[in-house]
Amino acid sequence: MPFNLYNAIAAAVWATTAFTGFMTLMLALGFVHIDFGRLLGGIVRPQIDRNAALIGLLMHLGIGVVFGLIYAGLFAYLGLPGVLWLATFVGTGFGIYHWLLSMPLISIGRQLNPHIREGQESDPGIWGINYGPQEAFVRLIGYHLYGAVMGFAYVAVGLLNGSIRGEGYGGNGIAILLPLILFGAVVYLYIESVPASAAAAPYAFEATEPNERDLIQSGRAELRARYERGEISWDEYQHLRRQFASEP
Repeated sequence: MPFNLYNAIAAAVWATTAFTGFMTLMLALGFVHIDFGRLLGGIVRPQIDRNAALIGLLMHLGIGVVFGLIYAGLFAYLGLPGVLWLATFVGTGFGIYHWLLSMPLISIGRQLNPHIREGQESDPGIWGINYGPQEAFVRLIGYHLYGAVMGFAYVAVGLLNGSIRGEGYGGNGIAILLPLILFGAVVYLYIESVPASAAAAPYAFEATEPNERDLIQSGRAELRARYERGEISWDEYQHLRRQFASEP
């Protein structure tokens, strides 16, 4: 299956929309705490508000398309045939490599985000570890979902416009427009959950009430932030963090 730019972009938008919808749902349910919209948007905006969240999601869409082009290039390099189930299976397998490449970006984001550096926002830590191992695990599921949708959509779009059979090169834009509409719906639901001004509860939906686990994880994150700001020594940090050792 040769590389096709139109099919790759269309499939990447579908995959990014699926991933964004899944992670937004997980954020709303409290299974994850890193809000990638605010994490990315906070890099370029002086205030964490709806505009920052919107910019962050658009940046996330762009990153998702770039990864989609990489997927499509790998499909072509491997000579993957235009078979839906096989492309879905291979794409799902690629998800773990996508995860391994993307998780370190959390560390880059936290270093570039001035709100985290100055202690205005909770520090998620390397790979989001300050929020517990479930943060990385749920994101692994999300990246497998991205890969599955990417593989399926890449072949499906090619079959629909005939490019896989050599009957054409691209489509009329519908395959890109439809997922963009769905992405817009996800963004709208997400933005409506973000306070209009600076958020009072970092990396959480406005409607989400913190539970005991959230408070423990927030305490861990704040303690880590104090250490990274130089307010406490390494020994003090290790001593204080033991108060969370017996907690879930």
